[in-house]
Amino acid sequence: LTLNIINPNHLIFLITVTSICGLVAGSYPSIYLSSFNPLTVLKGSKIKTHRAALVRKGLVITQFAVSIVFTISTIVVYAQVQHVKNRPLGFNKSNLIEINPQHNISAVFPIIKQDLLHTALIENVALAGHVTLYGGDTDDRFRWANKPEGQKISVAQRHISPEFISTSGMKILEGRDFDGNTLAERDNVIINKSMANLIGKGSAIGKIIQSPRGNPDGIFTDMTIIGVVDNFVYGNIYEQAGHMILFCKEPEYQSFIYARIKREASIGQAISKIESVMKKNNPSYPIDFRFVDDQFDQLFKNETLTRQVATVFALLAILISCLGLFGLSAYISERKAKEIGIRKVLGASVEGIVSLLSIGFLKLVGIACIIGFPCAWWIMHNWLQNYSYRINIGWWIFLVAGTAAFLIAIITIGFQSVKAATAAPVKSLRSE
Repeated sequence: LTLNIINPNHLIFLITVTSICGLVAGSYPSIYLSSFNPLTVLKGSKIKTHRAALVRKGLVITQFAVSIVFTISTIVVYAQVQHVKNRPLGFNKSNLIEINPQHNISAVFPIIKQDLLHTALIENVALAGHVTLYGGDTDDRFRWANKPEGQKISVAQRHISPEFISTSGMKILEGRDFDGNTLAERDNVIINKSMANLIGKGSAIGKIIQSPRGNPDGIFTDMTIIGVVDNFVYGNIYEQAGHMILFCKEPEYQSFIYARIKREASIGQAISKIESVMKKNNPSYPIDFRFVDDQFDQLFKNETLTRQVATVFALLAILISCLGLFGLSAYISERKAKEIGIRKVLGASVEGIVSLLSIGFLKLVGIACIIGFPCAWWIMHNWLQNYSYRINIGWWIFLVAGTAAFLIAIITIGFQSVKAATAAPVKSLRSE
């Protein structure tokens, strides 16, 4: 999408929108003024402006209600993104690099691993069949004791090398990790906590899961559970952890290399060493690597964009609200100039006059809050239903938005109120 302002269609659209806005904005005061009786106006008789006052106040209330809705929406979106970013991932994404060799490297992986560990900058190296944050393959044919007959439950599975759990930083809650002998572990599996809860109460260690993977239809392989790892985030990061089984497989079943950089190591030096090792052992393919924490941040692009757009609209709505309130406060101050002058002559203080002028506007902001709060709650409540892992809309969000609205209103009308309260009474009472 490109922004082409000089495009005739864009110009016509902008001119049309500007013209319509100008006509709509100017039509009401034009019609209102043209409805005055000239004789009444020239006599200096007081013109009833009750209907006009309702329109002015209604616009201010509407503007502030809209700005409150956008402010609350911005806070909720930001809080939801931070809530998910700070959730327990089940693995350590910091200093974890994913390398895509782009072909089968089973023959050279032992050399790559050895060379990377010899740099003294890499803590551990492992293989995985899928991207860590990806959902992986799923199958609903797995069977276990006490599984309801005919019930299909989708289970994700990953092929990993024996070093993957320690490299990724997964936490083993029960049992043990795969050892270095892949062939000896071919009939063993490790499951996550969600899967352990699914197959029944008590310890999952030693239980059997029948796997259809790699077998002709109707044939299952008995797999023994040797360990349980904590739930970790994959696939849709806004969902609760799904059921997963980890299989220990040979390098030819793996597609990605994972290397963990030591905490005290220089990231720049580690990347340079990784590039050198990959050029040496995988010269026919370009070097393709990514940091897992960068991949994680990329998963929030839509929500981050939503928050940025909501923030822009909130600022624009607040600006428009301030302009409307500033104009209304200037108008009211002018209308009450003589009243203010009389009050000052009778001994009213500046603080009392400022309070007198401000209280009416703050009531309008209060009404805007009463309207805006439920609207914002309903909109954001429905938006949050798209995510099973979500925040609750706390009362503090409305407190922040309401306080911000009142502070903005006080600052906006403060200038006009103080100006009117400090004006010399003789100027406003000269004609009396």
